[in-house]
Amino acid sequence: HGPELVRCLQIEQQHVPSNVTDILSQFRQRHPDTIRLQGLSQRIQSFAAKKADYLFAQVEDATREPMSSSDDDTYARMPPLESFMGVDWTAARRHFFNSLERYDVVIGVVTTALDSGLVLTLLCQDNDKARDIDEMKITAFCPAKELPRVPYQSPVEGFAVKDKVRGVVVNVNSESERIIVSLNERALSGEQEHIKLGLINAEEFPV
Repeated sequence: HGPELVRCLQIEQQHVPSNVTDILSQFRQRHPDTIRLQGLSQRIQSFAAKKADYLFAQVEDATREPMSSSDDDTYARMPPLESFMGVDWTAARRHFFNSLERYDVVIGVVTTALDSGLVLTLLCQDNDKARDIDEMKITAFCPAKELPRVPYQSPVEGFAVKDKVRGVVVNVNSESERIIVSLNERALSGEQEHIKLGLINAEEFPV
């Protein structure tokens, strides 16, 4: 279709894309043997000329960085699915404790500071299992030995009531609904090295 296609392109588009001539130069002109084939050839040429903007558009290679929920603050924590379904909160809590695992990352607020550690009310899960759990009123305990060491003072003294903290689950007992978390980054798994534990500020807190 070479010469005829070029002529149709000139009529429809007022120009011939450079990549079209490059492609056409690789093929020999073929003459249709019958009137039927000539008509089909003309329809193909006309269609190609009208759709030239799409058929011969240049494709640019683009390398995109994968989206990271850890870096892009463009989303909000969803409330638990059961909040949309009218599920009894007793069943919802039981499901939460049964699904919670070691190395899950949680965010909470300090409600009590004891010599033995911190009592937290969990606000949401973070990282791969991100979701809002504030309405469940779930508490967790962080022993003093699982707090970052602070020079010349007790680890507990580095925290105050209403502080927001990020921790990692180190133990969970679904029967007694007891959760132990650590704010020490040595408790993270090898794949979680990028996660920051401990006190978090407003910019780091999930939307």
